[in-house]
Amino acid sequence: MLSPIISDNYTLYNSERNNYRVDEKVNVNTAQQIERINRYFQIEQLKQNSDSIRDGFQESILLSLRNSKNCMLPCFNTIADESIRPEGSIIVIDIGGSTLRICIVQFEEGNTAICKVNRSWTIHDSNKHFSRSFFGWVINKFRGVIDTNDELLKNASGRLRVGITWSFPIIQNKSARNGIVSDLGKGFSISDEFRGEDLKVIFETCFDREGIQIEVCSIVNDSASVLISGSYFNNSKIALVQGTGMNSSFLIDSSYLSRFKRTVPGESVIINSEASFLGYHLFKYITPIDLKLNSLWEKISDYNLEPPHMTTSYGVFQPLELLTAGRYIPELVRLMAIEIGVLKMLTLYTEPYSLTGENLIRFYNKDLLVKVITDAVIERASIVLVAYLKALLRVLSIDTNTNYTTGNRTLTEISVVGSMLQYFPGYRARVEALLPPTVTLTFLQDSSIYGAAIAAYVNEARM
Repeated sequence: MLSPIISDNYTLYNSERNNYRVDEKVNVNTAQQIERINRYFQIEQLKQNSDSIRDGFQESILLSLRNSKNCMLPCFNTIADESIRPEGSIIVIDIGGSTLRICIVQFEEGNTAICKVNRSWTIHDSNKHFSRSFFGWVINKFRGVIDTNDELLKNASGRLRVGITWSFPIIQNKSARNGIVSDLGKGFSISDEFRGEDLKVIFETCFDREGIQIEVCSIVNDSASVLISGSYFNNSKIALVQGTGMNSSFLIDSSYLSRFKRTVPGESVIINSEASFLGYHLFKYITPIDLKLNSLWEKISDYNLEPPHMTTSYGVFQPLELLTAGRYIPELVRLMAIEIGVLKMLTLYTEPYSLTGENLIRFYNKDLLVKVITDAVIERASIVLVAYLKALLRVLSIDTNTNYTTGNRTLTEISVVGSMLQYFPGYRARVEALLPPTVTLTFLQDSSIYGAAIAAYVNEARM
């Protein structure tokens, strides 16, 4: 059931919505608008309880490391150590939540690399179904990239060397070149033909049918790819993806894993956290707008179901992503703006997810109420995201304290990729203000590309 605070605020807005029509001069001042909208989203309660929210994330992380089948997934890919110096060129296919990228990476001396070819295409909602048709579209784009470069990219067997960045859950229990397609997110679905199948086999078979011979040398989740890049270039220990969706990865001692999850050899292992499944303990802070976005918030509580980081028996449900990621923040703003009567939203953006992040940015400084709503949604997202990051730092026993007596500061770099956090008004600044001063966000360019290429080379070198 909804908390009394949420219910009261919902009634307040319904009773006063005529006062909130932007095109009829608003009768309440800006401070009152901010206070009421912040109260609706429970901003002060979230701030006051940030430590307990962090502790809830920490408990979920530790439990998932031991027992979850869809969170905290060990990766076969490893960090490139000093004995391995990548060279030559590799082609990378990066399938993200909203973009397909196909690039050619060339390694050079001194731990440097360049993206010789970098092409990208939007994955429209109508194309977000992994099927033969989708892979046919990918292959068509692939042909255009390799037409004049194929000889440079072939291995000793005459096949094109390919690294894949996959922005969705995969289960790796065989090798770094293989990965079982698991549950998706970000608005994607998958055909029965490919569900539960090996991604390496899917790619190589589909390409073979079209007369293109490829060798998949690495399959890397996008967050693990960011970690591999960040470790190679900046010695980062944590990676964060905060774009259309959200995820993170980190290196941890394998003793944190239960026996059934120790599928990867070695004392330390890269964990693809699939952190988007965490965060159901925030249920008491959700609003009627969140319920409109996804009714599972309430159904899980009503039927006393397992939290989403421990099961997908009722479908894919990603609380942390719903509260913080680029696919959902504009939709939350749209729903709230419509609820309180912002006329432009009622006329221009009537369909679900019709308000994109780009359009919201254009609205942001032109419409006072849209700005106030957006600021509240971003403030909430920042509090929640930082609570998760602080929990992860505690799990990894990373000291974030500064010795003010001596002035010593040991900086912890979090490698980040994602336009939502990097460019959306106020998001990055709020997150950085809430993080400990010894923790820095380092935004990497093309990390999902370089990570897959580095992993592909490392895998070949260790065969």
